[in-house]
Amino acid sequence: MEITDPSDIIVENPLPRQTLRNASWGYHVSCSSRRCEWAGLFPTLPLAEEAVNAHLYRRRRKQDAYHVGRCGADCTQLEADRARRLGDTHHVYIGDAGPAEPLSFDSESWGPWYPRSTDDVDGLVQRGDRIELPGDREGKVARVTETRSCGIATWSVAYADPGTDLTRDDWQSKFQNELVARDGDVYCRYGEEFLGAPVFEVVGEAEHQADFTEFAEGRETV
Repeated sequence: MEITDPSDIIVENPLPRQTLRNASWGYHVSCSSRRCEWAGLFPTLPLAEEAVNAHLYRRRRKQDAYHVGRCGADCTQLEADRARRLGDTHHVYIGDAGPAEPLSFDSESWGPWYPRSTDDVDGLVQRGDRIELPGDREGKVARVTETRSCGIATWSVAYADPGTDLTRDDWQSKFQNELVARDGDVYCRYGEEFLGAPVFEVVGEAEHQADFTEFAEGRETV
């Protein structure tokens, strides 16, 4: 799916994951305000900025920011966060430098390409799975959560030491964040080599897998 014409514009709150996966060309912009998942796909940067500026004005936020990226094939290239504040004339400005200038497609300020998910992380790893991490470390998965990173669909995996009883409240959680799934493996969205090696490997299930519940209290037991 290529976003090349104004009639192709898609704006939703939030954009469905499958829509982001299917976008092979276009400019992706998302609001970075807390608890706001507004995002859209546009054919040009000026149209993307016009839409997000209108969104920020409607929210009446004096200070806000958004993320902007350009989609290509199966990756997204991000530009640094673009901070905005609403001036007295209701125009959107960047910092104190005056009206924001749209970035050109060849701008050197574009960052590296980030891989997008082709699968769902929660379809590859679940609560109770044993995972092996770099350095011959192992963990037990406690939770797999859908997240967004710069508007891009990602996941977070919370895990604990292999012998942890997850039904208790006193265990120490560890995290792998900004994860994407590619061809059956789980990768971190950031790093020196985005697809250099999976962040962990599922090596089995815990002794009591999480989909068994205690018949007395209905709690998950692992």
